[in-house]
Amino acid sequence: MNMDKAKKTNYISDSKLSLVSLSIPFLFMSLASFAASIINTIVLAIVPNNGVVYAEAVGTASRIFNVLATLCTFIIGGIGVIVAQYVGKKKDEEDIHKAIYTSIFTIIIFTLSIFVFSEIISPFILFGYLKPGSDQYNNGLIYIETIAISLLFMTPKSAIGAVVNSYGYVKHTIIWNILGIFIDTGLTILFVIGIDLGVLGSSLGTIIANFVTLIYAIIILNKKVLKWNWKKFKLDKKIFKKLLKISVPIGFEKLSYNFAMLIVGIFIAQIGLKFKGSFYFEEGTNKINLLNVSNTIIQTFSTIITITSIAFSQGGAIICARKMGAKDYAGAEKTIKKAFLISLISDVILSIILFFIQTYLVDFFEITQSDDVKKYFNIVKKIVFIPFLLLIFLQIGRTLNIIYLTGPMSYGNLLYNSIFSVINTWVLLIIFGFVSLYCSSSSNYLDILYGMNGIYLFMMFDELFRGVFNYWWWKSKKWKKKKDNVENIEKTS
Repeated sequence: MNMDKAKKTNYISDSKLSLVSLSIPFLFMSLASFAASIINTIVLAIVPNNGVVYAEAVGTASRIFNVLATLCTFIIGGIGVIVAQYVGKKKDEEDIHKAIYTSIFTIIIFTLSIFVFSEIISPFILFGYLKPGSDQYNNGLIYIETIAISLLFMTPKSAIGAVVNSYGYVKHTIIWNILGIFIDTGLTILFVIGIDLGVLGSSLGTIIANFVTLIYAIIILNKKVLKWNWKKFKLDKKIFKKLLKISVPIGFEKLSYNFAMLIVGIFIAQIGLKFKGSFYFEEGTNKINLLNVSNTIIQTFSTIITITSIAFSQGGAIICARKMGAKDYAGAEKTIKKAFLISLISDVILSIILFFIQTYLVDFFEITQSDDVKKYFNIVKKIVFIPFLLLIFLQIGRTLNIIYLTGPMSYGNLLYNSIFSVINTWVLLIIFGFVSLYCSSSSNYLDILYGMNGIYLFMMFDELFRGVFNYWWWKSKKWKKKKDNVENIEKTS
């Protein structure tokens, strides 16, 4: 083989990339996605007579869908790390292409398996959130059973996105994601308001958007990275082992956390059901769980607080993985420190602002509700007060947690972070979740020990403990051991 030809590359060089230039597009994309989510929620909520039913059904089903999506995409973290490391090492394109083909092959097999699994298990998970036989449950079931189809398009697209990002072509992944957001939002408005398809219309909009953007992603992959060759589209066992070594800890931690949040949502819903007449009301065909409504509001704005951390961790991961491949550990440390300072300042300031304007945030959600629900929103304002306060302290830990995972993840060694995360989350969940659910004896809105306040206290401690551990682990450099180092990751090649 001609060495000059083998060494030929088409990725963007390190000198042309920076933390800010990579992270800002991710930030913009996340904000656009958040805005689209709000618009879609409003579209469902303003449907006459059925708005509150649709909003609660889709909000609940979406939490289940997020867990399924995590199951499908856990391998993507591995491909991003491997490709970026190979780029940093100036590896041959042939080696990188093997990782690409193997990763996409693996993801397709996983996605097909999870799709079948989701169609079977989703109805049973919904039992924990919504009352079987209710309008909310029936619409939630329709949504989750149809939205799962989008996994078949979304996960291969995400895998291609990890490859394209590792090559430095972030703007292209931003373009197809923004395009998908506009298609999804536009079709949701058309199908829900125009054609009156209800929650089915919302899921159809998402499915079509993911299909269209997958085609766009395939075009970019062929144009910027490689010319697709079906003969090479197969599983390379050595690359597969590398992917699992890196991806399983990343995916397992994410899956564990998302599943824990599902359980948290069930606890909150069950607490509401426990106090009928205080938090749970039946108005005609509507069954209104005020704790579900309150949790949706808090989680919505908790998401926007975290956008900066997620964006800078994504941008930082590309740079750090390249630097890890080149053994520039000092450069990786500077990148992570910069990402942390920017994210911490932004996240904390925003969480404080949202705490002081929470009344107006609740009023915004009240506008979208039916008259039957609006009359209970003074209770909702009391319920969310302490959780919004706890979000300030929760965000400090979450920023530490997200940013200081970047280094070990880019290196390819997240095993101990994942173990600590899973143990910490589930121990606290058991303590605060069961205490909150089974020891609640009153519906006192400001009772810090019980109810939703106790669960958000659990979430705050969980993020703080995991954040401190991830910071200590990174600074200790214990992740950089001989048996786990980057060179040994490749010895099976």
